[in-house]
Amino acid sequence: MVFRIRLDKGGIDLGLIYGGITIFLIFAARVVDQLNLPVYPCPFHALTTLPCPTCGSTRALIHLSRFDFTASLASNPLICLTALAVLIWGTASCILAFRHQIIRPELTGRSRLFLKVSIPSVILLNWLYVVMIGN
Repeated sequence: MVFRIRLDKGGIDLGLIYGGITIFLIFAARVVDQLNLPVYPCPFHALTTLPCPTCGSTRALIHLSRFDFTASLASNPLICLTALAVLIWGTASCILAFRHQIIRPELTGRSRLFLKVSIPSVILLNWLYVVMIGN
């Protein structure tokens, strides 16, 4: 399995885009919490009475906005770890932007197959965790 990070010049920097979106979502979750705005109920939960795989996401982002990483992990580990990874990627992209470079992840060979299997598996494991804790 080969996973390389190549530095290119020019093009669209996805790290900056996704990093910006993640910062916005963390900020929006904090605003919802501070202003006690209503959060719409989950349609999946309303239909099945089971929590959906993203149940606890808002709470996880609110805890991240307070730098409470353990509570964020407890609310929804997948959302917490994904948000932190994207923030790191966005920060690295921001630093490299001053040098006019872009981070381009490359997947070759078995890496693609590994991701096709591991991503759904991680989502399923996260969902089982969310169901077990009764989020």
